Amino acid sequence: MPKSEQPEAVLMRTAMRVGHLPYSRGMHTSSLVVPELLFSDPEAIDLLSIDLAYKFRDDKIDVVVAPAPNADVLAKLTAKALYIWQDQKISVRPIYADRGTRREITFSFRAPFLPQLKEKRVLLVNDFMHSGKTILALAEAVKKAGGHVVGCGVICHRGELTSELLGYPLRCLVEKREETWKTKDCPLCKQRIPLEKT
Repeated sequence: MPKSEQPEAVLMRTAMRVGHLPYSRGMHTSSLVVPELLFSDPEAIDLLSIDLAYKFRDDKIDVVVAPAPNADVLAKLTAKALYIWQDQKISVRPIYADRGTRREITFSFRAPFLPQLKEKRVLLVNDFMHSGKTILALAEAVKKAGGHVVGCGVICHRGELTSELLGYPLRCLVEKREETWKTKDCPLCKQRIPLEKT
């Protein structure tokens, strides 16, 4: 992969699907970035992690937290890149959060991770962000564990959440809003184009 390849080009090359596709909450779309496709390309996720870490290189990050299972790889690679960007002066630990089993989004940390979070500067990372509920729940879990959230980094931001609403910097590599429609309003359904599986 060329070093000059922009994050949006990486996403388009590795994780973009085009067609008549199902979206969340029963909606339809004509283009969709599929996280599983992105994480199946180690070179792409490595490059994007380096780019994400670069955006936080001056923030003295101690810990990078991500939701398991997919984004824990992002936490590991981003922590490794931050260690290098911060001139190897601060050891950066990657930690993943386990999602709760309730209907609402909640996260918790396993006991061995708790001392590594207490009074530490924490960067939250995730692959994609739409409503921001996952990031908000991660931030709440970090606060309960005694950590201090100092930023949030996402590969692809598809929603309306801002740094001002979060109360800490939100930095993304790509902003991509997919156009979505309810089934009754979907122009692709009206053209009788079959709905594909993702």
